[in-house]
Amino acid sequence: MKRELAEELEYIPETCDEFTRFDFDFSKLGQSKIYRIYYEVRVPEAAFGKFVLHEGAAFEAIDGRDLLTKRKVTSYDAFAVWTHMHVLRFKQP
Repeated sequence: MKRELAEELEYIPETCDEFTRFDFDFSKLGQSKIYRIYYEVRVPEAAFGKFVLHEGAAFEAIDGRDLLTKRKVTSYDAFAVWTHMHVLRFKQP
């Protein structure tokens, strides 16, 4: 994760914490098992402004609610974002 962020945005975070992992078993359909790992990377606002985009047309920071209601997101990515939002809400005092 750190290598990818350094390569794509010229940013090396202090930590990349694995949030959750989803495993999909498609073997009964003649396909392989696949997985997706989701990380939490906290980025200070000052660091965000210094990102250098090397691939893609653009990037932006968006609120989780906006992501889930105003953007097209795959169902498993949307579930990870939704879960993360709710876990954070319950972890905070």
